[in-house]
Amino acid sequence: MFFMNCARLYLCMNPKILLSIPVFGVLLAVGALQLAHGDNSQVSISSPTMVDATGHAISSFQVGQEIGIQSMLTNHEAHDQRFAYVVEAIDKNHVLDYFEGFSASMLSNQSFTATQVWTPKEAGNYTIQVSAWDSLASAALLSDVMEKQVTVQAPEDASVPTTTILKSSASTIWFEYTPLCCDGVPWENKYPSPEFSLPEFIKIKDYFNGFGITVIKSMQTHANCIYCTEINGKPLDYSYYLLVPSSDENKMHDLGFEKVDSIPSDVSTAGM
Repeated sequence: MFFMNCARLYLCMNPKILLSIPVFGVLLAVGALQLAHGDNSQVSISSPTMVDATGHAISSFQVGQEIGIQSMLTNHEAHDQRFAYVVEAIDKNHVLDYFEGFSASMLSNQSFTATQVWTPKEAGNYTIQVSAWDSLASAALLSDVMEKQVTVQAPEDASVPTTTILKSSASTIWFEYTPLCCDGVPWENKYPSPEFSLPEFIKIKDYFNGFGITVIKSMQTHANCIYCTEINGKPLDYSYYLLVPSSDENKMHDLGFEKVDSIPSDVSTAGM
């Protein structure tokens, strides 16, 4: 499955004419590359198993529960293989709820059990995807993408609060950013053109990490790829929404981002 994404880079061919350039690429985050290597995967990966803190398999899940997402990886190359174990949780609305990975190395024909911990904040149905990349920087797929469906229940104790991703809270705050014509966005400007294949939410996370800010979620409203005239320097017709811990509020203000109490309901994960 391939996706067309409107790049956030804009060409000013003339001070009064703006061209928005469509770029065709693969969004790695939604399992679009499971056919990249087919049966010749350099690293094989098992379907994910959900485990508790002791490593025992579990089959029921609740909001606020720490869930280990575990897979067995095997290096089929004749040499050592660096890899990144990448885990994603996608909700029923196709919004990326969780994305994390770590890097390690395997000897030839060695197997490795990898686990990442996800703590769901909302009840609902989720698709868990696991895969092996060569690194988090280049995002080249080494394995197939394996997935499993899980259902997260509301906590049995009604006094345990559930959260919504659409509103700021005491612990997390949404910030809004609307790009200006011909200015691009800061996280795209950090990367040279050969890295267009990186999903935008990874670029956003990496960009803000450089300022000591943790972006929990990065969302955006729909961006239209259209020809625009005489709007150089004016706001575009879409916005980004960035969820960060309340401890990072002052840092976001220092970078010029505007705090909002809630975000639109029709947002999707940035770049997807």
